[in-house]
Order: sequence, then C-alpha cells, then structure tokens
Amino acid sequence: MNPITSVLFPKGDLLAKGDTIEDLGVGDVGIFNADTNLAIDGTDTGVRSFYIAVGVDTTGDGSVDYIAKSAGESIVTSEVISYEAQCHKECEPYVAEITGVDVICDRDYAIKLSISDPTGFSNYGYQPILKTFVVRSEDCDVCVDCAEGDCKEVMIQLKNRINEDPEGLFNAQLYAATDIARATPLDDEAVKDLPACPVFQITGNCGSIKDFCNIPENYTFPRGTKVDISFPLWDRPIPTVEVTQELSYEEVAAFDAKFNEYHAHGYNGSYYRQTESGVQFGPSYQADLSKKYITVNIGNAFRSNSNPSVLRNGGTTTLYWDCEEPFLSGDFLEVLDTVLSNFPALEAKVRACDCLPSVG
Repeated sequence: MNPITSVLFPKGDLLAKGDTIEDLGVGDVGIFNADTNLAIDGTDTGVRSFYIAVGVDTTGDGSVDYIAKSAGESIVTSEVISYEAQCHKECEPYVAEITGVDVICDRDYAIKLSISDPTGFSNYGYQPILKTFVVRSEDCDVCVDCAEGDCKEVMIQLKNRINEDPEGLFNAQLYAATDIARATPLDDEAVKDLPACPVFQITGNCGSIKDFCNIPENYTFPRGTKVDISFPLWDRPIPTVEVTQELSYEEVAAFDAKFNEYHAHGYNGSYYRQTESGVQFGPSYQADLSKKYITVNIGNAFRSNSNPSVLRNGGTTTLYWDCEEPFLSGDFLEVLDTVLSNFPALEAKVRACDCLPSVG
C-alpha cells in the first residue's frame, strides 16, 4: 500500500481547548481529539488518537477555502513511530585554496573547474560540467625582472576572469600568505606589492548552479555546488589545492517543502477537488520559495479494521513554519509533546533554532 503523506503550513493561532474545526481561520491550526472532534491543549493526557488541521486560503480573499489535515483519518498515539524536528540550515559552500603557483612568461595558464551537482548529473549523466578560465602571462619582451614569470600577475588575471563570469558560479579572492585567518582579501594593486605569490581562494556559490546551462531548478535534488580543480596547460609543477571547507547542502529549504507538497498531492498528477460551484481545481501550494522553514515530522502506522494483523500502511505528517515569523502564539508543540509523551519533547529544540526570532 502507498504511504499517506500530508504537508501543513500553520501560520496563525492555535485553537483553544474545546474549539471545533469550524473555528479555524486562515493559517490557524488545531490539534483535535479524534474521538470528540474538539481541540485539545497541553493539559490533555491519555489522548487515544488525534488529528491536526490547518485553515487554508487558496484564492487570496482572506477566507478559509478548505481544511488541510494530517495524514489519514486520525493518528493513533500508540501507532506513532517517529516524532522529530529539524531546523533550517544554510548551505555551506565548497572552499579551496591554491598555492605553489610557478609560471614563466608568455605562456597560457588555465584553471578548470568541474561542477559536481545532483541536478547536473540528472540532466547530463555522470559527466562533469566544466568551466575553464584561460589567461596568458606577460610577454617575455615586456615583462621586467620576471624572466621566470610573474605568478602575481597570472593569479590576478585568473581571479578577475572568474569573478567576471556572468554565470557567477564561483568567487575568487587573493590573500597574503601571512593572513592566516583569510580576513582581508586583496585588490589588484595590493597583490602587486606583495613580496611573494598570494594564496588563491575559490568558493562555489550554492545557488548559482540553477542557471548554469539552462538547468531548471528541481525540487528533487539538494542545492549546492561542489568544485573540483585541475590545471590544464600548466607546464611547471602543478599548484597545490587544499580543501578548507567541504560542501554542506542547505537543509529544510523551501524547495524541499514544495516538493513534499507535490508528493503529497500525488507524484503523477494533482488530485482535484469539487468546489461548491461544481468546478474542479488542483491543489494549492503553500510553500513560499523565498522563505526558510523549520519542520516537524510525525510518522505513524495505520491498521486495517478488517485485518489489523496483516493490512498495515504508513503515514507521514510534515509541518513547516516560516523562520522569519514569531513562533505560534499558542503552545502547539507543548500540546504535541504532551500527547506524544513517549518521545523526547521537541518544543525546546524548535524554539532554539537559529533562524527563529527570540520569544518568551
């Protein structure tokens, strides 16, 4: 049997104890006792089964058009198998440093940057997407006191060529070797005044890959760009590359939220609903792609009433909160922590998320 998935976006208030589902406003959320269909609060213990409901405005007129509910008819407390929360985490880009550059005059030098990205692999197979930046060292007849070549001049050219690239996939900076903390990037004139070759730092830009080679943004893949560096045309000892920060993908991105909504509505086409006027329409997506979210997941099992020992199914309810908004005015997680008291409480963890404004 296919698992049942539900994705909810509570944005308003938590219903008070005793309220009914009809009391939901746009974005309001309620946790209801499935036996009484009345909202519960943190004083309700021993709840056998419950469901979560959110009022949704699909037309933008400020009124509730339909009620989005948790997976299945209800969530039986004893059948809950997971109860977890995850904070939003920014992408941490791949960063590498190049040292040991040795050049001679009047030669071509290149840096080849390969992009390891899940979206690219999906579109083009496991063939790396490459960007190559080529520069030429100064003419031997013009270069003064650099018969062996000027590494600073070559590195300045490469830095500028990378940073001027319209796709903006990478960012390059030059630092003095004595700047251990890499605190002060140098402009071109400052590099020329250095007594020795600078350190060349290159960073992959996490979001820029979506525009590269017209690759569409795709909800099915994590967002981030890993950079691998090679040196074609280099006839001296190959420079040294040291990775100073490995790529860490963004977590709980809005793209993840929207893909989960798509999954909940059906992989192979949107489910349709009948309106009062008889017109059918597709699902309303609530994820805002400009937002960052915190998520809470409840995983549970369902048993068939006809044969509970054999016919079982799974369900997942995922709730997303906008990081930029204050936490729900009601103690939503206090209620869930009480109902699901056999799991570690989540309220303190969620309130401690870095992206969430401080609340009392």
